[in-house]
Amino acid sequence: MKKLNGWQRLWILVVCIYLLLVIFVSWSSFPQKSPILQDWAIAVLELEKRYDPSITNLDSWRIRFKYSEKGITDEQFIKKLKENSAQKSSQYKLDFQAIEKQYRKKMDDLYSKRIEHIGNSILFWVLPSIFLYFLGVAIGWVYKGFRSRDNG
Repeated sequence: MKKLNGWQRLWILVVCIYLLLVIFVSWSSFPQKSPILQDWAIAVLELEKRYDPSITNLDSWRIRFKYSEKGITDEQFIKKLKENSAQKSSQYKLDFQAIEKQYRKKMDDLYSKRIEHIGNSILFWVLPSIFLYFLGVAIGWVYKGFRSRDNG
């Protein structure tokens, strides 16, 4: 078995450090369910504000925050507003259904976005690693060419 030369050892070290960086960035930007649910809850609240004059002047985020302080999740909040929509006008129900359809689609697409994110992260690590290896090989080849000319 051939031992690794200095360039290969340096490459392994840099690629491992780069892998840690890619894992950190990938983990912190991984597609999550909670932002979709938050946006969904705010969209439903905005719809509610259009049809309910008593809350028109209130801030949607502030209303949502009050409910979250009581331990009500976004999913529970949306379900509660959906149950209340049965007593509303037909136009409200149509608008609510449109919002629900839009955000259900986003929730359905979440799995494929996660798979795509993982694939992109792997490519973001592998391709620069391969490029760096061949760059090291090329620099070593050029350096070796200058050394053999000096000795000969």
